[in-house]
Formats: sequence, C-alpha cells, structure tokens
Amino acid sequence: MNLTLPAKRGLVLAASLLALGGCAVRQLAVNSLGDAIAQGGAAFAADDDPELIRAAAPFSLKLIESLLAESPEHKGLL
Repeated sequence: MNLTLPAKRGLVLAASLLALGGCAVRQLAVNSLGDAIAQGGAAFAADDDPELIRAAAPFSLKLIESLLAESPEHKGLL
C-alpha cells in the first residue's frame, strides 16, 4: 500500500484525535465517578450494619486513592 504524504498526514491526525478523545472520555468517567463518591458519604453514615461498613471501608479507600491518582486536583475527593 503506497500512500501519498497528505494521506499519511490524515491517518496520523485521525489516530491522534482518536487517542486524545479516549483520554478525554476516561477523564470524564473518572471525574464523574469521583463526584458520585464524594457525595455518597451519607450512605456510610445511614447504614446500621457496622460489620458491612468495616468490610467495605478498605475497598472504598483504595477506590478513592485510585481516582485521586488519575485526577489529583478533584476537589470532591481531596
């Protein structure tokens, strides 16, 4: 397959836009999940099963830590 220079540039541009678009979608998902978790503290406070809360707390902390690694400036998670 012998592509001309403009065709090669077009392919590189298209691939770059797809890659950047994927990053934006990922960041949107991380921020949306961070917003939901930041507002969900009432669920822990309202639950009357301390064993369930004790079992869920480590997972919750690791999830928040992972989200902060992806979006360190997220105000709701800080």
